[in-house]
Amino acid sequence: MATPAGCVCQPPCADSAPVCNGTCPTGQVCASTPTGCVCQISACDSPPGATCSIDIDNQKPFCSGSSCNLASAVAAVAKTNTSASASTRTITIHGRCTGDPVLIDGLFNVVITGDPPSDVSHNNCSGDKGPPPATLTSTVARKDPPFATPSGSNGEVIKVRNSTRLTIKYLNIRDGRFPFMPTTKAQIADDGLDYKRSTGGRVFCNCITNNEEGIDVDGGTCNVVEQNLVLANENGIRASAGAKWIEYKNNTSMNNDLPQTETPSDPAGRHNGLIASVSTTSNNFEGNVAIIDPSTDPNGACHSDEGLKFYSANGSCATGNSITNFGGLTNPNPSSDDTGGCEIFNSSNNKVFGNTFSGNKDKTCTLDRNSCRVVSGTGNCGDNIPGAPACAVTTCPPLFKVESSSAPCAVVPIP
Repeated sequence: MATPAGCVCQPPCADSAPVCNGTCPTGQVCASTPTGCVCQISACDSPPGATCSIDIDNQKPFCSGSSCNLASAVAAVAKTNTSASASTRTITIHGRCTGDPVLIDGLFNVVITGDPPSDVSHNNCSGDKGPPPATLTSTVARKDPPFATPSGSNGEVIKVRNSTRLTIKYLNIRDGRFPFMPTTKAQIADDGLDYKRSTGGRVFCNCITNNEEGIDVDGGTCNVVEQNLVLANENGIRASAGAKWIEYKNNTSMNNDLPQTETPSDPAGRHNGLIASVSTTSNNFEGNVAIIDPSTDPNGACHSDEGLKFYSANGSCATGNSITNFGGLTNPNPSSDDTGGCEIFNSSNNKVFGNTFSGNKDKTCTLDRNSCRVVSGTGNCGDNIPGAPACAVTTCPPLFKVESSSAPCAVVPIP
């Protein structure tokens, strides 16, 4: 930098990790990593100084400024879209909108979108496996407490329930976890996006960080979760509470091992990449990336459970997924819990084949665990399960009738 004495080099980050302070280039933050304090792009956030503005259809803007928030836009659309015959309405978010937890309840045919990234050459997203950090400019963030939690919400940044054909895309969704403490337990932790008891929804090309669960499809049927980056949460991407016929495709679940804040409501626990949990059936996990990257993870290696976990989940299919560097931190259930690339507990008739496992370790973080370990369950098949028979199929079964007339889902999610 320039000084009266001339140009001198100034370290951009100061102090010792995990406490990092200092000056970084615009759009970057001083962050803790296992190798010390470094400047990083502020992942899953709008550019510095971005203000909130929201449009509804052709009403531009519906609101703008510090009092503008997604909840008020949802309330406006709820006046027209509570029946299946309602025309599709679109809420468009510009900039950074920070507010109370948002509840979307009982709506039909709604798109909630941020501004598309400048590069949409990857199946209309900015990356094949989700948007790279800093490529999305629209953000929905929960404000710091105190905040008002609507009835029916548990404090999630965004909660969708009892809704049909509701699409969420091109958003940074963040800060269900307070305060931002990546290496220590927080005070409050709630989900980034909870998609509950809903049908025909689509969650596409979002960047989700600093929450308890990143994405949780909590019950419901025939939803699509595609090309999202779920980064640095307490848990990654989950199917739970009887979710059925959900398609999880080409997502990235990365460094989702933040210290656990509360006792998990799900017995499958925390610190997993991709999870099919209690009573879920017939879900597809295809082409996803689950990874712990110690070079960018402030918690380093040996601080996660499984990359792919089946816990009382039946009849699901996992293929073409890449699972890397999981292990070293068990969950209470089952009592014999080990860690590694993949675990099947109390789960039957799952298909696990054609996945790639590397760098995954047991709970001591010394032994390789690069396969899918069956603790309990019957009828599971696939070349990733030692000793299991080959599956009778080479691809996961189609879920939507637009793919095959024999598929179970007639509903068509809104792109």
